[in-house]
Amino acid sequence: MFYVFNKDNICIAMSDFALNEDDLASRGEYSKELDINLSIGDSFVNNTSIASIKNTERRARNYRNSLRNQLDIYLKPSSTINDELVTEEQKEILIQDSVLLARWPSNEGWPYIPLPILSPFCNKLLNNPSWEF
Repeated sequence: MFYVFNKDNICIAMSDFALNEDDLASRGEYSKELDINLSIGDSFVNNTSIASIKNTERRARNYRNSLRNQLDIYLKPSSTINDELVTEEQKEILIQDSVLLARWPSNEGWPYIPLPILSPFCNKLLNNPSWEF
């Protein structure tokens, strides 16, 4: 699919066929053939659509939130691991790793970077999580 973008990199049209680049340039527009689905009004920067970036960010946040929720279960007063109450030391580790996950989106390159390195204790509880972007 060929997409037409204005000077602000906003998709303003699409076509199944190649377009006259000189004609587009006379209006400050350009076209790109892309294998992704864009909608009119989507932005496109550095060969990546803003919609695609936002989708990856949403997936990363959902995954991070899911991991934090799994850890938070063990912070309840009655939580057990192998029929033993979770100790205060284990709770501290859980909190530290949950904070690492909470801060993950503030790291440069996010969401295109791996998850933070979690403690072996939390990795075992979470079944060695990994992030594929």
